[in-house]
Parts: sequence; C-alpha cells; structure tokens
Amino acid sequence: MPIPYKRSNKLNRLLLILLTFFTLILPTSFQYVADKYSLNSLNNKPDSEKIAVESPSPNREPTVLWDVASYDRLALYLRQRNWEAADRETYKLLLKLGGDKSQARGYIDLNELEKLSCSDLIKIDELWREASDGKLGFSAQQIIYKNQGLDWQQMYVEVKWAVFQDGNFVLLVDRELNWRTRRLEYKLGMEPDFKNPPPGHLPVTIALVRGKEFPQFAEICGF
Repeated sequence: MPIPYKRSNKLNRLLLILLTFFTLILPTSFQYVADKYSLNSLNNKPDSEKIAVESPSPNREPTVLWDVASYDRLALYLRQRNWEAADRETYKLLLKLGGDKSQARGYIDLNELEKLSCSDLIKIDELWREASDGKLGFSAQQIIYKNQGLDWQQMYVEVKWAVFQDGNFVLLVDRELNWRTRRLEYKLGMEPDFKNPPPGHLPVTIALVRGKEFPQFAEICGF
C-alpha cells in the first residue's frame, strides 16, 4: 500500500536530519577515540620509550646561560675600557658555559667545545665589539685567523700574542693553570697589553680549550 505523501515527506525530513547529525558527530567521535587510544598507548609504554617521545630533539645548545649579573659586570668593565677586568670576566663566563666540569678544572675540554651555547658566545662577542669599535672580540680574531690562512701561529703573531725570532715561534702572552685555585693565570712578564690592546688581542683564549690553540668560537657558531 503506498505511503501517504505527508508521511513520506516527514520521513524524508527525519532521514535528512539523522544523516546531518551523524555527518557532524561521527568524525569528532572517531577522533576522540583515536586520541584516547593514542594517549593510552603512550602511557602504557616503558619509561625509556616515553622519554624518547617526550624529550626534545638533541641540539648543540641544550642550555643558555644568560647570567645577567655576569653580563652586567662584563658590560660595565668594557664601557669603562677596563680591559683587564673584562678579560678576566670573560674567562669566568666561558668556564660557566663549559659546565660544572670546566669550572672544576679551570679550562674547557676539547670534547665540550661544540656544546657551548652560541647565544652566549654571540652576546660576549657583541659586548667586546661594541666597546672596541669592532677591533676586539671572537669575531675580530676569527677574521684575522682567516686572513692568516687558518694558521694559528701567524694569527698569534698578528694579534701580538707571539713573535717569530730567528725562525723560532716565541709566545709573548701565555698563562698556566694554578693547581691550587684551578684557574688559569698569566705567567709573570707574559700578560696581555691591557693599556692599548691591538686588534684581536683580547679576550685571550690561550690555554682555555685543552688541545686547541685557537677555539674559533665565531666559526663554530657562524657569526
């Protein structure tokens, strides 16, 4: 028996409403179930697998120092053109960047060199460049190093850390580790020229990184 027109029309509207309802609700429901399943799966994983998922990707800059007090002191010394105090403060900052082991030793180990925070190295370099009209700092030293054909001895000569005498390479600036304080100290009579430092002369990085005559901070961090 044929369905009356009015009942058929009502049935069609009801079917249309139900179809619209399921079209809107089902994707959300499926997404909720999928998300819940994914979360439960993650929570049920061993701790070692959880760490692998939750930890950020490793990079060469796990921490940034931004030691405000230390940078304020460095900036103050540089504004005052107190080159000796600025050189000393830079040494302290670099040891902090190297980590607890570096601070305990008094120098940075070679395998720690590329783990140093580039943000901090750039900040230190900027302070030195601004105070010296671009003549001092890591980037100034890197330019000189490149101009000398990546020869660290020639670079030392150019920045007045050394000279060639009768064909022999002789250091003018040098320092050694004080085993009592575990800090590098300039050898008597071999201190830098703090009164009128030539281009690239400061900050001194001699003996700072064990096994590396010139650390090339600017090259490592690309500044």
